[in-house]
Amino acid sequence: MEEGGRAGPFETMTWLQAVRLTAGLFIAAGLVGLVYASLRRADHQFTPVGVAIPAIAGLVVGAVMLALGERFDRRLFFPLGPAAIVLITVGQYFAGPAPIGVVLYVWVAIFSFYVHTRRHAAFNVALIAVAYAVLLGVREGNASPGALWLYIMSTVVVSAAAASWPIEQINRLAVAERTARAEAEKSAAEVAQMNTTLEARVSAQLEELERLSRLRRFLAPQVADVLLSVGEDGALAPHRREIAVLFCDLRGFTAFAADAEPEEVLSVIDEYYEVVGQAVHKFQATVGAFAGDGVMAYFNDPLPCDDAAGRAVDMASTVRDDVLRLSDAWRAAGRDLSLGVGIALGYASLGVVGFDERREYTPLGRVVNLASRLCDEAKPGQILVDLRVQNAVGDRYPSEDIGLLSLKGFPRPVPAFSVAGLPTSR
Repeated sequence: MEEGGRAGPFETMTWLQAVRLTAGLFIAAGLVGLVYASLRRADHQFTPVGVAIPAIAGLVVGAVMLALGERFDRRLFFPLGPAAIVLITVGQYFAGPAPIGVVLYVWVAIFSFYVHTRRHAAFNVALIAVAYAVLLGVREGNASPGALWLYIMSTVVVSAAAASWPIEQINRLAVAERTARAEAEKSAAEVAQMNTTLEARVSAQLEELERLSRLRRFLAPQVADVLLSVGEDGALAPHRREIAVLFCDLRGFTAFAADAEPEEVLSVIDEYYEVVGQAVHKFQATVGAFAGDGVMAYFNDPLPCDDAAGRAVDMASTVRDDVLRLSDAWRAAGRDLSLGVGIALGYASLGVVGFDERREYTPLGRVVNLASRLCDEAKPGQILVDLRVQNAVGDRYPSEDIGLLSLKGFPRPVPAFSVAGLPTSR
Protein backbone atom coordinates (compact mmCIF):
# COMPACT_ATOMS: atom_id res chain seq x y z
CA MET A 1 0.00 0.00 0.00
CA GLU A 2 1.45 3.35 -1.04
CA GLU A 3 1.28 6.53 1.00
CA GLY A 4 -1.01 9.33 -0.18
CA GLY A 5 -4.35 7.55 0.22
CA ARG A 6 -4.25 4.95 -2.56
CA ALA A 7 -2.98 1.41 -3.05
CA GLY A 8 -0.70 -0.32 -5.51
CA PRO A 9 1.81 0.97 -8.02
CA PHE A 10 -0.95 2.38 -10.21
CA GLU A 11 -3.12 3.67 -7.32
CA THR A 12 -6.18 1.69 -8.31
CA MET A 13 -8.08 1.82 -5.03
CA THR A 14 -8.61 3.94 -1.98
CA TRP A 15 -7.13 3.08 1.40
CA LEU A 16 -10.53 1.99 2.75
CA GLN A 17 -11.06 -0.31 -0.25
CA ALA A 18 -7.64 -1.91 0.26
CA VAL A 19 -8.32 -2.46 3.98
CA ARG A 20 -11.70 -4.03 3.31
CA LEU A 21 -10.34 -6.27 0.55
CA THR A 22 -7.49 -7.50 2.76
CA ALA A 23 -9.87 -8.06 5.66
CA GLY A 24 -12.09 -10.11 3.35
CA LEU A 25 -9.11 -12.28 2.38
CA PHE A 26 -8.28 -13.01 6.03
CA ILE A 27 -11.90 -13.74 6.92
CA ALA A 28 -12.43 -15.99 3.89
CA ALA A 29 -9.23 -17.92 4.61
CA GLY A 30 -10.21 -18.26 8.28
CA LEU A 31 -13.64 -19.59 7.39
CA VAL A 32 -12.09 -22.10 4.96
CA GLY A 33 -9.71 -23.20 7.70
CA LEU A 34 -12.52 -23.65 10.24
CA VAL A 35 -14.60 -25.65 7.78
CA TYR A 36 -11.62 -27.81 6.97
CA ALA A 37 -10.86 -28.28 10.69
CA SER A 38 -14.41 -29.50 11.30
CA LEU A 39 -14.01 -32.36 8.84
CA ARG A 40 -13.20 -35.88 10.18
CA ARG A 41 -10.27 -37.40 8.36
CA ALA A 42 -8.53 -40.71 8.92
CA ASP A 43 -5.09 -39.10 8.72
CA HIS A 44 -2.57 -39.20 11.54
CA GLN A 45 -1.07 -35.89 10.30
CA PHE A 46 -4.43 -34.08 10.54
CA THR A 47 -4.81 -32.05 13.75
CA PRO A 48 -8.10 -30.10 13.85
CA VAL A 49 -6.95 -27.81 16.65
CA GLY A 50 -3.77 -26.95 14.80
CA VAL A 51 -5.84 -26.03 11.75
CA ALA A 52 -8.45 -24.09 13.73
CA ILE A 53 -6.00 -21.84 15.61
CA PRO A 54 -4.49 -20.06 12.55
CA ALA A 55 -7.99 -19.97 11.01
CA ILE A 56 -9.34 -18.17 14.09
CA ALA A 57 -6.33 -15.85 14.04
CA GLY A 58 -7.15 -14.95 10.43
CA LEU A 59 -10.77 -14.24 11.38
CA VAL A 60 -9.66 -11.97 14.23
CA VAL A 61 -7.27 -10.03 12.00
CA GLY A 62 -9.97 -9.56 9.34
CA ALA A 63 -12.57 -8.48 11.92
CA VAL A 64 -10.19 -5.94 13.47
CA MET A 65 -9.39 -4.48 10.05
CA LEU A 66 -13.07 -4.13 9.19
CA ALA A 67 -13.74 -2.46 12.51
CA LEU A 68 -10.92 0.04 12.10
CA GLY A 69 -11.52 0.79 8.43
CA GLU A 70 -9.57 3.90 7.36
CA ARG A 71 -8.08 4.14 10.86
CA PHE A 72 -6.09 0.95 10.31
CA ASP A 73 -2.39 1.77 10.65
CA ARG A 74 -0.76 1.98 7.22
CA ARG A 75 2.54 0.76 8.63
CA LEU A 76 0.91 -2.64 9.39
CA PHE A 77 -0.42 -3.16 5.89
CA PHE A 78 2.62 -4.68 4.20
CA PRO A 79 3.41 -7.10 7.09
CA LEU A 80 -0.09 -8.56 6.66
CA GLY A 81 1.10 -10.48 3.58
CA PRO A 82 3.89 -12.33 5.42
CA ALA A 83 1.53 -12.85 8.39
CA ALA A 84 -1.05 -14.50 6.12
CA ILE A 85 1.65 -16.73 4.61
CA VAL A 86 2.77 -17.81 8.11
CA LEU A 87 -0.81 -18.62 9.20
CA ILE A 88 -1.44 -20.61 6.00
CA THR A 89 1.82 -22.52 6.45
CA VAL A 90 0.98 -23.40 10.09
CA GLY A 91 -2.51 -24.51 9.10
CA GLN A 92 -1.09 -26.52 6.22
CA TYR A 93 1.32 -28.28 8.59
CA PHE A 94 -1.51 -29.47 10.86
CA ALA A 95 -3.86 -30.23 7.98
CA GLY A 96 -1.56 -32.80 6.45
CA PRO A 97 -1.35 -33.28 2.71
CA ALA A 98 -4.22 -31.07 1.44
CA PRO A 99 -4.64 -28.92 -1.68
CA ILE A 100 -6.43 -26.18 0.26
CA GLY A 101 -3.12 -24.74 1.43
CA VAL A 102 -1.85 -24.46 -2.12
CA VAL A 103 -5.05 -22.65 -3.13
CA LEU A 104 -4.53 -20.16 -0.31
CA TYR A 105 -0.89 -19.62 -1.34
CA VAL A 106 -2.04 -18.81 -4.88
CA TRP A 107 -4.70 -16.50 -3.48
CA VAL A 108 -2.14 -14.55 -1.44
CA ALA A 109 0.23 -14.28 -4.43
CA ILE A 110 -2.47 -12.91 -6.73
CA PHE A 111 -3.72 -10.57 -4.02
CA SER A 112 -0.19 -9.24 -3.49
CA PHE A 113 0.10 -8.22 -7.12
CA TYR A 114 -3.24 -6.42 -6.86
CA VAL A 115 -2.71 -4.30 -3.75
CA HIS A 116 1.10 -4.02 -3.52
CA THR A 117 3.91 -2.86 -5.73
CA ARG A 118 5.64 -5.51 -7.83
CA ARG A 119 8.60 -5.48 -5.46
CA HIS A 120 6.41 -6.26 -2.47
CA ALA A 121 4.45 -8.90 -4.41
CA ALA A 122 7.71 -10.60 -5.47
CA PHE A 123 8.83 -10.61 -1.83
CA ASN A 124 5.62 -12.39 -0.80
CA VAL A 125 6.04 -14.99 -3.57
CA ALA A 126 9.62 -15.61 -2.42
CA LEU A 127 8.38 -15.95 1.16
CA ILE A 128 5.80 -18.52 0.02
CA ALA A 129 8.61 -20.50 -1.61
CA VAL A 130 10.69 -20.44 1.58
CA ALA A 131 7.69 -21.26 3.81
CA TYR A 132 6.64 -24.20 1.66
CA ALA A 133 10.19 -25.50 1.53
CA VAL A 134 10.35 -25.39 5.34
CA LEU A 135 6.96 -27.09 5.53
CA LEU A 136 8.12 -29.94 3.31
CA GLY A 137 11.33 -30.25 5.34
CA VAL A 138 9.65 -30.60 8.74
CA ARG A 139 6.66 -32.66 7.74
CA GLU A 140 7.15 -36.43 7.48
CA GLY A 141 5.90 -38.72 4.79
CA ASN A 142 6.48 -36.51 1.77
CA ALA A 143 7.76 -38.45 -1.20
CA SER A 144 10.07 -36.49 -3.53
CA PRO A 145 9.77 -33.20 -1.60
CA GLY A 146 11.93 -31.38 -4.18
CA ALA A 147 9.66 -32.32 -7.04
CA LEU A 148 6.58 -31.49 -4.97
CA TRP A 149 8.02 -28.08 -4.02
CA LEU A 150 8.88 -27.36 -7.63
CA TYR A 151 5.38 -28.34 -8.74
CA ILE A 152 3.62 -26.29 -6.10
CA MET A 153 5.81 -23.23 -6.62
CA SER A 154 5.38 -23.45 -10.37
CA THR A 155 1.64 -23.41 -9.79
CA VAL A 156 1.88 -20.37 -7.51
CA VAL A 157 4.20 -18.41 -9.81
CA VAL A 158 2.31 -19.22 -12.99
CA SER A 159 -1.04 -18.36 -11.38
CA ALA A 160 0.29 -15.10 -9.99
CA ALA A 161 1.92 -14.18 -13.31
CA ALA A 162 -1.23 -15.03 -15.23
CA ALA A 163 -3.29 -12.88 -12.89
CA SER A 164 -0.84 -9.97 -12.87
CA TRP A 165 -1.29 -9.16 -16.58
CA PRO A 166 -5.05 -8.40 -16.47
CA ILE A 167 -4.50 -6.65 -13.14
CA GLU A 168 -1.89 -4.42 -14.78
CA GLN A 169 -4.28 -3.66 -17.65
CA ILE A 170 -6.97 -2.77 -15.15
CA ASN A 171 -4.49 -0.55 -13.36
CA ARG A 172 -3.58 1.20 -16.60
CA LEU A 173 -7.23 1.73 -17.48
CA ALA A 174 -7.81 3.09 -13.99
CA VAL A 175 -4.88 5.49 -14.38
CA ALA A 176 -6.15 6.61 -17.79
CA GLU A 177 -9.64 7.12 -16.39
CA ARG A 178 -8.32 9.03 -13.40
CA THR A 179 -6.07 11.18 -15.65
CA ALA A 180 -8.99 11.93 -17.96
CA ARG A 181 -11.17 12.81 -14.96
CA ALA A 182 -8.45 15.10 -13.58
CA GLU A 183 -8.09 16.81 -16.95
CA ALA A 184 -11.86 17.17 -17.17
CA GLU A 185 -11.96 18.69 -13.68
CA LYS A 186 -9.10 21.01 -14.64
CA SER A 187 -10.91 22.00 -17.81
CA ALA A 188 -14.11 22.55 -15.84
CA ALA A 189 -12.20 24.72 -13.38
CA GLU A 190 -10.66 26.70 -16.25
CA VAL A 191 -14.09 27.13 -17.84
CA ALA A 192 -15.49 28.25 -14.48
CA GLN A 193 -12.62 30.72 -14.14
CA MET A 194 -13.23 31.96 -17.68
CA ASN A 195 -16.93 32.34 -16.89
CA THR A 196 -16.07 34.29 -13.74
CA THR A 197 -13.68 36.51 -15.69
CA LEU A 198 -16.26 36.95 -18.46
CA GLU A 199 -18.94 37.84 -15.93
CA ALA A 200 -16.60 40.38 -14.36
CA ARG A 201 -15.83 41.86 -17.77
CA VAL A 202 -19.51 41.98 -18.74
CA SER A 203 -20.32 43.59 -15.40
CA ALA A 204 -17.57 46.16 -15.91
CA GLN A 205 -18.80 46.85 -19.45
CA LEU A 206 -22.37 47.24 -18.22
CA GLU A 207 -21.18 49.68 -15.56
CA GLU A 208 -19.26 51.57 -18.23
CA LEU A 209 -22.33 51.68 -20.47
CA GLU A 210 -24.40 52.91 -17.53
CA ARG A 211 -21.83 55.63 -16.83
CA LEU A 212 -21.77 56.56 -20.51
CA SER A 213 -25.56 56.74 -20.52
CA ARG A 214 -25.48 59.09 -17.52
CA LEU A 215 -22.81 61.26 -19.13
CA ARG A 216 -24.57 61.46 -22.48
CA ARG A 217 -27.51 63.16 -20.79
CA PHE A 218 -25.47 66.35 -20.53
CA LEU A 219 -22.34 65.83 -22.64
CA ALA A 220 -21.49 65.51 -26.30
CA PRO A 221 -20.61 61.86 -27.12
CA GLN A 222 -16.94 62.60 -27.72
CA VAL A 223 -16.73 64.43 -24.38
CA ALA A 224 -18.42 61.53 -22.60
CA ASP A 225 -15.94 59.08 -24.14
CA VAL A 226 -12.99 61.13 -22.89
CA LEU A 227 -14.47 61.33 -19.42
CA LEU A 228 -14.92 57.57 -19.33
CA SER A 229 -11.24 57.13 -20.14
CA VAL A 230 -10.01 59.53 -17.44
CA GLY A 231 -12.59 58.59 -14.80
CA GLU A 232 -15.94 60.15 -14.09
CA ASP A 233 -15.55 60.35 -10.32
CA GLY A 234 -12.55 62.67 -10.46
CA ALA A 235 -13.83 64.74 -13.39
CA LEU A 236 -17.28 65.34 -11.87
CA ALA A 237 -16.18 65.97 -8.27
CA PRO A 238 -17.09 69.43 -6.88
CA HIS A 239 -14.59 72.07 -8.07
CA ARG A 240 -14.24 75.65 -9.34
CA ARG A 241 -13.30 76.55 -12.92
CA GLU A 242 -13.57 79.32 -15.49
CA ILE A 243 -16.26 78.48 -18.03
CA ALA A 244 -18.20 80.12 -20.84
CA VAL A 245 -21.95 79.80 -20.29
CA LEU A 246 -24.53 80.03 -23.10
CA PHE A 247 -28.29 80.47 -22.65
CA CYS A 248 -30.69 80.46 -25.59
CA ASP A 249 -34.44 80.34 -26.03
CA LEU A 250 -37.13 81.13 -28.60
CA ARG A 251 -38.65 84.61 -28.67
CA GLY A 252 -42.44 84.41 -28.91
CA PHE A 253 -42.59 80.79 -27.73
CA THR A 254 -44.72 81.47 -24.65
CA ALA A 255 -47.46 83.16 -26.67
CA PHE A 256 -47.24 80.46 -29.36
CA ALA A 257 -47.51 77.61 -26.84
CA ALA A 258 -50.55 79.21 -25.21
CA ASP A 259 -52.58 79.09 -28.44
CA ALA A 260 -51.15 76.13 -30.39
CA GLU A 261 -52.12 72.48 -30.15
CA PRO A 262 -49.79 70.26 -28.03
CA GLU A 263 -48.70 68.26 -31.06
CA GLU A 264 -47.73 71.47 -32.88
CA VAL A 265 -45.78 72.73 -29.85
CA LEU A 266 -43.86 69.47 -29.56
CA SER A 267 -43.14 69.49 -33.29
CA VAL A 268 -41.55 72.94 -33.05
CA ILE A 269 -39.57 71.97 -29.92
CA ASP A 270 -38.27 68.81 -31.63
CA GLU A 271 -37.04 70.81 -34.64
CA TYR A 272 -35.44 73.40 -32.37
CA TYR A 273 -33.73 70.85 -30.12
CA GLU A 274 -32.45 68.97 -33.16
CA VAL A 275 -30.64 72.12 -34.28
CA VAL A 276 -29.28 72.81 -30.77
CA GLY A 277 -28.22 69.17 -30.32
CA GLN A 278 -26.22 69.14 -33.54
CA ALA A 279 -24.41 72.30 -32.45
CA VAL A 280 -23.72 70.83 -28.98
CA HIS A 281 -22.05 67.82 -30.58
CA LYS A 282 -20.17 69.86 -33.15
CA PHE A 283 -18.63 72.28 -30.64
CA GLN A 284 -18.32 69.72 -27.77
CA ALA A 285 -20.44 71.66 -25.33
CA THR A 286 -21.72 70.38 -22.01
CA VAL A 287 -25.50 70.63 -21.67
CA GLY A 288 -26.49 71.98 -18.28
CA ALA A 289 -30.28 72.09 -18.54
CA PHE A 290 -33.35 71.99 -20.78
CA ALA A 291 -36.42 73.94 -19.67
CA GLY A 292 -39.18 74.32 -22.24
CA ASP A 293 -37.59 76.26 -25.09
CA GLY A 294 -34.63 77.30 -22.93
CA VAL A 295 -31.25 75.59 -23.17
CA MET A 296 -28.16 76.15 -21.03
CA ALA A 297 -24.76 74.89 -22.25
CA TYR A 298 -21.21 75.63 -21.17
CA PHE A 299 -17.61 75.08 -22.23
CA ASN A 300 -14.28 74.16 -20.58
CA ASP A 301 -15.78 71.67 -18.14
CA PRO A 302 -15.71 68.81 -17.35
CA LEU A 303 -13.39 68.50 -20.36
CA PRO A 304 -10.98 71.46 -20.61
CA CYS A 305 -10.86 73.17 -23.97
CA ASP A 306 -9.03 76.05 -25.60
CA ASP A 307 -10.94 79.26 -26.30
CA ALA A 308 -14.13 78.46 -24.38
CA ALA A 309 -15.61 81.91 -25.16
CA GLY A 310 -14.89 81.51 -28.88
CA ARG A 311 -16.56 78.10 -28.96
CA ALA A 312 -19.61 79.50 -27.21
CA VAL A 313 -19.96 82.33 -29.74
CA ASP A 314 -19.37 79.89 -32.64
CA MET A 315 -22.12 77.63 -31.33
CA ALA A 316 -24.50 80.58 -30.80
CA SER A 317 -23.88 81.85 -34.32
CA THR A 318 -24.47 78.38 -35.79
CA VAL A 319 -27.71 77.87 -33.85
CA ARG A 320 -28.90 81.38 -34.79
CA ASP A 321 -28.34 80.71 -38.49
CA ASP A 322 -30.07 77.29 -38.34
CA VAL A 323 -33.04 78.65 -36.36
CA LEU A 324 -33.29 81.52 -38.87
CA ARG A 325 -33.82 78.93 -41.63
CA LEU A 326 -36.41 77.15 -39.45
CA SER A 327 -38.19 80.42 -38.68
CA ASP A 328 -38.95 80.95 -42.38
CA ALA A 329 -41.00 77.71 -42.36
CA TRP A 330 -42.50 78.55 -38.99
CA ARG A 331 -43.48 82.04 -40.15
CA ALA A 332 -45.18 80.53 -43.21
CA ALA A 333 -47.27 78.43 -40.81
CA GLY A 334 -48.15 81.49 -38.74
CA ARG A 335 -45.56 80.95 -36.03
CA ASP A 336 -43.62 84.10 -35.18
CA LEU A 337 -40.55 82.56 -33.46
CA SER A 338 -36.90 83.61 -33.36
CA LEU A 339 -33.77 82.96 -31.27
CA GLY A 340 -32.21 84.99 -28.45
CA VAL A 341 -28.81 84.13 -26.91
CA GLY A 342 -26.79 85.32 -23.91
CA ILE A 343 -23.15 84.37 -23.24
CA ALA A 344 -20.90 85.14 -20.23
CA LEU A 345 -17.37 84.11 -19.23
CA GLY A 346 -16.30 83.67 -15.61
CA TYR A 347 -15.69 81.32 -12.71
CA ALA A 348 -18.34 78.90 -11.48
CA SER A 349 -18.68 76.11 -8.91
CA LEU A 350 -19.42 72.81 -10.64
CA GLY A 351 -20.57 69.43 -9.33
CA VAL A 352 -23.40 66.92 -9.17
CA VAL A 353 -26.62 68.10 -7.50
CA GLY A 354 -30.02 66.51 -6.99
CA PHE A 355 -31.42 63.49 -5.15
CA ASP A 356 -31.14 59.72 -5.46
CA GLU A 357 -33.62 59.33 -8.31
CA ARG A 358 -32.39 62.38 -10.23
CA ARG A 359 -28.93 63.93 -10.29
CA GLU A 360 -27.42 66.42 -12.69
CA TYR A 361 -23.95 67.83 -13.20
CA THR A 362 -24.31 71.61 -13.32
CA PRO A 363 -22.49 74.94 -12.81
CA LEU A 364 -23.52 77.48 -10.16
CA GLY A 365 -22.48 81.11 -9.70
CA ARG A 366 -22.59 84.65 -11.02
CA VAL A 367 -21.49 83.74 -14.55
CA VAL A 368 -24.51 81.44 -14.94
CA ASN A 369 -26.91 84.11 -13.74
CA LEU A 370 -25.30 86.73 -16.00
CA ALA A 371 -25.63 84.60 -19.13
CA SER A 372 -29.27 83.90 -18.28
CA ARG A 373 -30.05 87.63 -17.78
CA LEU A 374 -28.31 88.55 -21.05
CA CYS A 375 -30.43 85.94 -22.84
CA ASP A 376 -33.54 87.52 -21.34
CA GLU A 377 -32.48 90.93 -22.68
CA ALA A 378 -31.57 89.69 -26.17
CA LYS A 379 -33.88 90.78 -28.98
CA PRO A 380 -35.02 88.35 -31.73
CA GLY A 381 -31.97 87.02 -33.54
CA GLN A 382 -29.57 88.79 -31.16
CA ILE A 383 -26.52 87.32 -29.38
CA LEU A 384 -25.56 89.35 -26.28
CA VAL A 385 -22.18 88.77 -24.60
CA ASP A 386 -20.52 90.27 -21.53
CA LEU A 387 -17.28 92.25 -21.50
CA ARG A 388 -15.01 89.23 -20.90
CA VAL A 389 -16.46 87.34 -23.88
CA GLN A 390 -16.16 90.49 -26.00
CA ASN A 391 -12.50 90.86 -25.08
CA ALA A 392 -11.88 87.17 -25.94
CA VAL A 393 -13.58 87.16 -29.37
CA GLY A 394 -13.94 90.84 -30.35
CA ASP A 395 -11.18 90.66 -32.97
CA ARG A 396 -12.88 87.76 -34.72
CA TYR A 397 -16.58 88.65 -34.61
CA PRO A 398 -18.00 92.05 -35.57
CA SER A 399 -19.91 93.34 -32.56
CA GLU A 400 -21.78 96.39 -31.30
CA ASP A 401 -21.43 97.98 -27.87
CA ILE A 402 -24.97 98.43 -26.59
CA GLY A 403 -23.89 100.11 -23.39
CA LEU A 404 -24.78 99.26 -19.80
CA LEU A 405 -27.73 96.99 -18.99
CA SER A 406 -29.52 96.93 -15.66
CA LEU A 407 -30.07 93.24 -15.04
CA LYS A 408 -32.19 91.60 -12.35
CA GLY A 409 -30.06 90.35 -9.46
CA PHE A 410 -27.05 92.54 -10.33
CA PRO A 411 -26.52 95.65 -8.16
CA ARG A 412 -24.67 97.60 -10.87
CA PRO A 413 -25.29 97.95 -14.61
CA VAL A 414 -23.41 95.43 -16.76
CA PRO A 415 -21.68 96.30 -20.08
CA ALA A 416 -23.04 94.21 -22.96
CA PHE A 417 -22.20 93.67 -26.62
CA SER A 418 -24.23 92.36 -29.53
CA VAL A 419 -22.41 89.91 -31.81
CA ALA A 420 -23.46 90.08 -35.45
CA GLY A 421 -22.51 88.28 -38.64
CA LEU A 422 -19.90 85.60 -39.29
CA PRO A 423 -16.42 85.55 -37.78
CA THR A 424 -13.84 87.55 -39.70
CA SER A 425 -11.14 84.91 -39.05
CA ARG A 426 -10.33 81.90 -36.88
